[in-house]
Amino acid sequence: MKVKICGITNVDDARAAVAVGADLLGFNFYPKSPRYIAPESARDIATQIRSSGRQPLLVGVFVNSPLEEVQSILEVARIDLAQLHGDEPVRVLEQLNGRGFKALRPTSETEAEIDAEWFVPCAPNAPALLIDA
Repeated sequence: MKVKICGITNVDDARAAVAVGADLLGFNFYPKSPRYIAPESARDIATQIRSSGRQPLLVGVFVNSPLEEVQSILEVARIDLAQLHGDEPVRVLEQLNGRGFKALRPTSETEAEIDAEWFVPCAPNAPALLIDA
């Protein structure tokens, strides 16, 4: 099992998460979130974390963002993966070329099974599935 700590907004929290063994750090790029972080601020944190020893995967959380925006933020912020948390179709994952995965919010076991088959992981380093409450 891998541990992802999400909502990172400052370097001290990022360092603390790495120190306790987080495998992935999440940066929220959804402007309506109270834990939103600007891509440039995330890049500064990413640079500092990567200059230290341990290298967790850095994940950008997006909600219904246009593909071009997601791609741009991944580059500007120097983030490894995009976690799509909205109503994004499978084609968006495919167009991220191995740099994205889908967070699922199923309301039943049947829906979970259908979603899991539909959103087969497209990124080799990403979680196989991310089920959100």
